[in-house]
Amino acid sequence: MNLKHLKDCIIGFIISLLLTALAYMVVVGNIRFPNLAIKIIIALFAILQIVVQMIYFVNIKEISQLDTNIYVGSLLFTLTIMFIILGGSLWIFSNINGK
Repeated sequence: MNLKHLKDCIIGFIISLLLTALAYMVVVGNIRFPNLAIKIIIALFAILQIVVQMIYFVNIKEISQLDTNIYVGSLLFTLTIMFIILGGSLWIFSNINGK
C-alpha cells in the first residue's frame, strides 16, 4: 500500500465520519425541520456518502477506460439491489397493518 492510497483512505474516512455525524445531528438534534426536509437531507447525505466511498475507497478517479465498464456495471447493479431492498421494505411497511 503506497502513501497516496493511505492518505486517500484517511481523507475518505474522515469525510464519511463527518457526513454520518451531520446526518445524525439532523435527525436527533434540536433543530426542527419538517419531516420531508429531514428525509431529503438524509437522502442527500446518503448519496454523498456513496460518492465519497467511490472516490476515496474504490479509487474511481484512477481507472482506465477498460475498467470504466466494470465500475458502471457494478454501480448499476448496486443501485438495482438498493432499489429492490428499499422499495420492498417500504412496500412491506405500508402493508404491515393488514389493510
